[in-house]
Amino acid sequence: MQGEELSVKERAVLFALMGEAREVSNSELAERAGFRLDGKERRRLNDRKLVDSRKVGRTYAHELTALTLCDQSRSGLNAQFRR
Repeated sequence: MQGEELSVKERAVLFALMGEAREVSNSELAERAGFRLDGKERRRLNDRKLVDSRKVGRTYAHELTALTLCDQSRSGLNAQFRR
Protein backbone atom coordinates (compact mmCIF):
# COMPACT_ATOMS: atom_id res chain seq x y z
CA MET A 1 0.00 0.00 0.00
CA GLN A 2 2.81 2.46 0.78
CA GLY A 3 4.06 2.24 -2.82
CA GLU A 4 0.73 3.33 -4.30
CA GLU A 5 0.32 6.92 -5.42
CA LEU A 6 -2.30 9.10 -3.81
CA SER A 7 -5.56 9.48 -5.70
CA VAL A 8 -6.76 12.83 -6.98
CA LYS A 9 -9.30 12.99 -4.14
CA GLU A 10 -6.65 12.16 -1.52
CA ARG A 11 -4.41 14.92 -2.87
CA ALA A 12 -7.33 17.35 -2.92
CA VAL A 13 -8.07 16.52 0.73
CA LEU A 14 -4.47 17.30 1.70
CA PHE A 15 -4.61 20.65 -0.07
CA ALA A 16 -8.01 21.50 1.43
CA LEU A 17 -6.79 20.66 4.95
CA MET A 18 -3.57 22.58 4.35
CA GLY A 19 -5.63 25.63 3.34
CA GLU A 20 -7.74 25.41 6.49
CA ALA A 21 -4.77 24.74 8.80
CA ARG A 22 -7.08 23.34 11.50
CA GLU A 23 -9.39 20.42 12.21
CA VAL A 24 -12.24 20.30 9.67
CA SER A 25 -15.44 18.27 9.93
CA ASN A 26 -16.74 16.32 6.97
CA SER A 27 -19.64 18.79 6.74
CA GLU A 28 -17.23 21.72 6.50
CA LEU A 29 -15.06 19.85 4.01
CA ALA A 30 -18.10 19.16 1.83
CA GLU A 31 -19.16 22.81 2.05
CA ARG A 32 -15.73 24.24 1.24
CA ALA A 33 -14.23 21.63 -1.09
CA GLY A 34 -17.27 19.82 -2.46
CA PHE A 35 -16.51 16.38 -1.03
CA ARG A 36 -16.20 14.42 2.21
CA LEU A 37 -13.31 12.26 3.36
CA ASP A 38 -14.61 8.82 4.17
CA GLY A 39 -14.21 5.13 3.48
CA LYS A 40 -11.13 3.93 1.66
CA GLU A 41 -9.58 7.37 1.20
CA ARG A 42 -9.87 8.21 4.91
CA ARG A 43 -8.33 4.89 5.94
CA ARG A 44 -5.46 5.26 3.42
CA LEU A 45 -4.57 8.78 4.59
CA ASN A 46 -4.84 7.69 8.24
CA ASP A 47 -2.70 4.58 7.62
CA ARG A 48 -0.04 6.71 5.92
CA LYS A 49 -0.07 9.06 8.93
CA LEU A 50 -0.91 12.03 6.69
CA VAL A 51 -4.28 12.85 8.26
CA ASP A 52 -5.67 12.32 11.75
CA SER A 53 -9.41 11.64 11.85
CA ARG A 54 -11.64 11.41 14.88
CA LYS A 55 -15.30 10.65 15.33
CA VAL A 56 -17.31 13.68 16.46
CA GLY A 57 -20.91 12.70 17.06
CA ARG A 58 -22.08 10.94 13.92
CA THR A 59 -19.42 12.34 11.60
CA TYR A 60 -15.64 12.59 11.32
CA ALA A 61 -13.30 15.55 11.71
CA HIS A 62 -9.90 15.60 10.00
CA GLU A 63 -6.61 17.42 10.43
CA LEU A 64 -3.17 17.16 8.85
CA THR A 65 -0.70 15.29 11.03
CA ALA A 66 2.51 16.77 12.37
CA LEU A 67 4.35 14.40 10.02
CA THR A 68 2.61 15.94 7.02
CA LEU A 69 3.31 19.47 8.23
CA CYS A 70 7.00 18.68 8.81
CA ASP A 71 7.28 17.07 5.39
CA GLN A 72 5.69 20.12 3.75
CA SER A 73 8.17 22.50 5.31
CA ARG A 74 11.13 20.27 4.55
CA SER A 75 10.45 19.07 1.02
CA GLY A 76 6.93 20.03 -0.06
CA LEU A 77 3.88 17.88 -0.67
CA ASN A 78 5.42 16.35 -3.80
CA ALA A 79 7.36 13.95 -1.58
CA GLN A 80 4.04 12.59 -0.26
CA PHE A 81 2.68 12.09 -3.79
CA ARG A 82 5.65 9.95 -4.84
CA ARG A 83 5.22 7.44 -1.99
